[in-house]
Amino acid sequence: MKRRRHFRLQKVLDVRQVVEKERQKELAVALLKLRNHEKQLQSLTQKKEAFSISMNPPGKSTARSIGEQHGFFETLKALISEKEIEVGTASEEVRSKRDQLLQASQARKALEKLKERKMQEFAQIEEKLDQQFFDEIAIQRRTAITE
Repeated sequence: MKRRRHFRLQKVLDVRQVVEKERQKELAVALLKLRNHEKQLQSLTQKKEAFSISMNPPGKSTARSIGEQHGFFETLKALISEKEIEVGTASEEVRSKRDQLLQASQARKALEKLKERKMQEFAQIEEKLDQQFFDEIAIQRRTAITE
């Protein structure tokens, strides 16, 4: 008596699930990239702090060594500035990927809710048809007994 119900939009749901998984992977890659940039920024900042502490030991500095130290210090500052920009860009990319994942997830969930609703409707119709069938059998038996 049970009929199998096929969800008409199953292929669309399958595609949306694949898209959501791709968005999850893209977010993971973006997060990894952000973490790498943050580690590099932290490393450069630590180098700058360590260098600024060791810079200019008293009594041992020459004009040339001070110039070299200053040049190195400025290079570190420039690298840190560049890395901060990269971290900002990577953070924005992570936000974008998160939004894309959220949209893909919502699209999939909407279709899954629709599928569930359609399956419930189908089950109710199926139950009603089964009940009508059993009622018809009961009526036929009753009329067969009374005849």
